[in-house]
Amino acid sequence: YNPGMKLAITEYNFGNGSGITAGLAQAEALAIFGREGVDLATRFGNFRAGTPIEDAFKMYLDYDGKGSRLDGTSVLAASSNVNAVGAYSIEGASGELYVLLFNKDTIARKTAIAANRSLHETPEVYRFTAEQRLGAVEAAVEPTEEGVSLLLPARSATLLVWK
Repeated sequence: YNPGMKLAITEYNFGNGSGITAGLAQAEALAIFGREGVDLATRFGNFRAGTPIEDAFKMYLDYDGKGSRLDGTSVLAASSNVNAVGAYSIEGASGELYVLLFNKDTIARKTAIAANRSLHETPEVYRFTAEQRLGAVEAAVEPTEEGVSLLLPARSATLLVWK
């Protein structure tokens, strides 16, 4: 027990970085680091441009290609099947809601999102897959009684932004 001690994770690596599984692992690790309050994390080795690893970092640091980044406080998010779909959320200082969904499965998964705030406005949706670099996508976000639902492609990382 050491109050005030910082938490660091050093020299982690999720494979060669050229495949989608490495990119999804990196993206979800960053979400977990934020949720758990990691103060410093150091990825071992460099990664090439144009890979899913680069997309994983851009999802947090420049998701729209205009410098927008995830910044705020981690808030409760839960998945009913964490082995297939990871779910994380961040509340921004100006009231934005960011929801990160990682479909690690080899099949598409329908997901439902509920929140303790209104989700009636259509969110911006950003995604990367093995076939598609990180960018805005036209995703069918459907309203439900409790929030919204959408289909997550197999092995994909999806960011929903409510401003």
